[in-house]
Amino acid sequence: MQLVWVLFFGSLIVKASFNTSRILQTVFENRMVSYLGKISYGIYIIHLFIPTLFYNLDPNSIFIQNKYVGFIGFFSVTVLLASVSWHLFEKPILKIKKHFEY
Repeated sequence: MQLVWVLFFGSLIVKASFNTSRILQTVFENRMVSYLGKISYGIYIIHLFIPTLFYNLDPNSIFIQNKYVGFIGFFSVTVLLASVSWHLFEKPILKIKKHFEY
């Protein structure tokens, strides 16, 4: 199933890079999608730890027992933590970066 998602989103990215479809342009210019792209590094780093955190807090919680509720909970907490990470760490570091030469 993961291969299907990789192929689907990969084809969207390829299509977006070669063709300026109005639908794709609208999706990629959406403020929420743009913000998720901005905090994507934090999402990438944090997302693997969240299910373990939930499981260690309560192995019998609804988030562990129901995969749909779990997805919503994991996604929400991941985005929240990635957003906090962006504003407290990444953004200030990126501001300092302009003072150094490569």
